[in-house]
Amino acid sequence: MTTDSAPESVRGSRFARDASIAFATVLVAQGTGAFGGVLNARLLGPEGKGLYTIMFLAGILLGAMATLGTDLWASKESAQHGYQGLMVAVLRGQAVLAAAVLIVCGVVVGMILIPTLSSVDGWSFAAAVALAVSSVWFVLGHAPARGRRDLSRWFGANAISGGVYLVSVGFLIVIDRRSIALVLLAAVAGRLLSLVTVPWKLLPHPTRRPHASWLLVVRRHWTASLGTLVEVAAYRFDLLLIAWFVTVEEIGLYAAALPLAELLWLVPNALSQVLLPATAANPSAEVTARTVRVALGSAIAVGTVVAVFAKPIVRFVFGASYEQAADPVPFLVLASVILSVWKLISSDLLARGMSGIRASTGLLGVVAMLIALVLLAPTYGIVGAAFASVIGYSTSTTAVLIRWRAVTGGRLRDLVPGRRDDFDTLRLAFESLRSQARS
Repeated sequence: MTTDSAPESVRGSRFARDASIAFATVLVAQGTGAFGGVLNARLLGPEGKGLYTIMFLAGILLGAMATLGTDLWASKESAQHGYQGLMVAVLRGQAVLAAAVLIVCGVVVGMILIPTLSSVDGWSFAAAVALAVSSVWFVLGHAPARGRRDLSRWFGANAISGGVYLVSVGFLIVIDRRSIALVLLAAVAGRLLSLVTVPWKLLPHPTRRPHASWLLVVRRHWTASLGTLVEVAAYRFDLLLIAWFVTVEEIGLYAAALPLAELLWLVPNALSQVLLPATAANPSAEVTARTVRVALGSAIAVGTVVAVFAKPIVRFVFGASYEQAADPVPFLVLASVILSVWKLISSDLLARGMSGIRASTGLLGVVAMLIALVLLAPTYGIVGAAFASVIGYSTSTTAVLIRWRAVTGGRLRDLVPGRRDDFDTLRLAFESLRSQARS
């Protein structure tokens, strides 16, 4: 375990610069996503918002599964060895294969489900399949640059994707076109147009006959893709399951509450994007511990404000019809704080070669959440679902912390926020962000 260079790695200009760009990227991505969620909630209403959320989640889950871990492999490879022809060949092949499989499966499943589900029309289902394909291309296309920590391109990609979505949904509001399919296609358009930021000219020509290498990559890294799938499912698994116990309108209310809690992930999501390639290049428990302290401290601070002022925030942002969406917010805030630790610690272990860590620990959390949802949701509705998230995320985080301590020898008390040098890390990151904004 390398620790000598840890303070320099954390406090140095490279880490601060990358952290600042990553924070700006996540701010743009989650900011546009949250604002877009407000717009589509006002456009579609609680019931339409519930149906849209289910379709959107289906597309995202399918997209996460279809990468087969090749995106995480490409990020690690580009971080350690730069852009390679084999990498380009594997990613291109996976993009084509995933699109073909998703389209074929979408047609078959659609022919079976659409006639039996009166609430889902063919256009919305087709848009969800298109969202899955575009999500795969979005993740695979930007994986090499993210591995090289070329985060300015990642910032541009998210800005384009979010901007296109906001403009499109805003236009639908202006013309008063209440269509779930068109709102989904707005997300598709944003993801596809973001691919203009991929450094195509810097990528080498793909190697020929990469099939054997592709099989080797998939065999070694598909569990990482499963981990990403479990991670996404954990974020939204409660939404899927409460559909059995509550109305579609209540699903819309719950979906409106989630973005408020996810504000807590601005700093953790940003730092996890920097932590994975940094740890892959130079593993250090001290760097990870400091990163967790900074992220956890920020999440607690933001979460306190959100939990206290949840009702007036919901009423002002979404309108009176969504007022009940404030009820589960305190529990969702607590769940988000806990999951912030899981995000960062699992990124550390993933960079150390433990490709199945997210799948194994995330699956434990999903099982715990499932049991809690079955027990709580029928009686307490969306508030019970929020508390089930606390139980599930606590289970996943506990499991990953036990594994991290065993692998790195890190001390759990080093993860508790409040040290003076943690503020130095934040100060350097924001100073770097301000200088880059000026330039």
